[in-house]
Amino acid sequence: MKTFITGATGYVGWALARALVNSGKEVHALCRKVPLHLQLPGLSWHPGDIEDRDSLAKAMKGCTEVYHCAALARMAHRDPGMFYRINVAGTENMLAAAEQCNIDGLVFTSTAGVFGGGHQQPRGEDDAENTDDFDNDYDRTKRMAEQRVQAFAASGHHAVIVNPSRVYGPGLLSPSAGVNKMVTQYLRGPVVFVPGNGEAIGNYAFVHDVALGHLQAMQHGTSGERYILGGENVSYLQLFEKLQEVTGIRRTIIGLPHSLMHAGLFLYNKYMLLTGNNPVAGHSFARRLALHRRLSCQKAVEQLKYAITPLRQGLLYTVEHLQGSE
Repeated sequence: MKTFITGATGYVGWALARALVNSGKEVHALCRKVPLHLQLPGLSWHPGDIEDRDSLAKAMKGCTEVYHCAALARMAHRDPGMFYRINVAGTENMLAAAEQCNIDGLVFTSTAGVFGGGHQQPRGEDDAENTDDFDNDYDRTKRMAEQRVQAFAASGHHAVIVNPSRVYGPGLLSPSAGVNKMVTQYLRGPVVFVPGNGEAIGNYAFVHDVALGHLQAMQHGTSGERYILGGENVSYLQLFEKLQEVTGIRRTIIGLPHSLMHAGLFLYNKYMLLTGNNPVAGHSFARRLALHRRLSCQKAVEQLKYAITPLRQGLLYTVEHLQGSE
C-alpha cells in the first residue's frame, strides 16, 4: 500500500515517516529539495510544493492514504501572509489533490494550540471554543485549515484531524522541537530559566506516541473528528524535577517575570529582523507561556487505542538521544 506524506523533513513528520515505513508502508514523501541525509528503505522523495496543486497530485499518484504534516510551524514570521498561504491555502491544495487522486483516507496534523489556554480543567476536543485565545497566526490558521478538512469530511471523504501537544523525544533538530531545547538547556546548565514562577501547566507528548497516533487515527478515527495526541499534564517545575530524577543532575532554576520576557523578546525580534531573519515569536508569546494548557487525551485513548509513554521514561529516552548526538 502506497502512502503519501507532506512535512517529512520536519520533527513530527520524520518520526511519522519512520513509523509508516516500519509498519510496512511504501511511502511517497513530498519535498522542495531531496534531503540526502534523510533516507529510508521504502521511502521515496518526490519534488513538489504544497503551494503547487499539480505537483501535489503528481507526487500523490498511486497512493491510497495521505498524511498532511507540512505547515509553517512557528509563532511569528516577517511575512505574516505566509501562514495563510502555507497552512490554509496549502491544505486546500492538498484536499483538492486528494480528491483528484481518489484517496481512501487522510489524516491532517493540526495543533493542540487551537484549544487555547488559561483553563483550569483539562481541555477536550469537544469543549466550546474561544476564538479570543487565537493570539497568533499559527494557531489561527491551523484552526482555519481544520475547518477545511472538516468540510472535506462532510462532503463524503474520510478525513481525520490530530492535535499534538508539546512534543518531545528523539528526532530531528527543528524549531518545532521546543521541549527538546528546554531539556538541552537543563543538560548544559548550570542555570535554567522558566516563565514566571514555573507553575504554568502544559501537556507533553512523546514523539513516538504521536507518530503512532497518526497511524491509529487513519485506522480507527471517525471522519471529521479531532483527536488530541498528548501525554502528561505537568508544570515547568515538575518537568525539571523529572529531569533531575532521570539525570541525577540538579540545576538552579530561575523564574523570569513576564514583563522581562516580553521586553527581551521584543528586543531579540528587532535584532532578528534587522539581520534578515524571522522573528522568534509575536508580542503575545510571553503571556502564552504563562497560561495553563491542560489537555485530556481520553478520546484518543478510547477511540484510537492511543498509548501514552510515561513522562519519566520519555525524558530518559530524550536525554540519552541528546547526549549521544553531541
